[in-house]
Amino acid sequence: MTQIATLKLAMDEAGLNIPLHIFGALDPLSVCLYYIAGAEVFDGLTWLRYGYRNGLCIYPHNLGAVQYGLHVRDTVVRSRVLADNYYALQSLRQRLLEFETTGRFEKLQPHAELLSNAFDSLQTKFKGRL
Repeated sequence: MTQIATLKLAMDEAGLNIPLHIFGALDPLSVCLYYIAGAEVFDGLTWLRYGYRNGLCIYPHNLGAVQYGLHVRDTVVRSRVLADNYYALQSLRQRLLEFETTGRFEKLQPHAELLSNAFDSLQTKFKGRL
């Protein structure tokens, strides 16, 4: 986060209005942490490799056991995880847009407090320039 914020501030000071693109960080928590640090574009394969639950990534088989039941076939779990992840990313996008508009960390549940504290720490480190 510190490196992203440093780079974003340097770009802003140089008058470069270019979005920061982070590859390899498409899990919900990392996206939010990097977004509040100044990144704006995200992509990666995490959504294909893990399942999203409560804003975190977990192994698909663990997610299948917890969310769909122990007797659901692996192929069904995989299909459900991919579909659910897609909708989770759509929801995350909407919450980030709402956060951008309102500045309210509550929009970034379930980790609003963690994200607010992380942002406060960054603000302190960068003397409120973010």
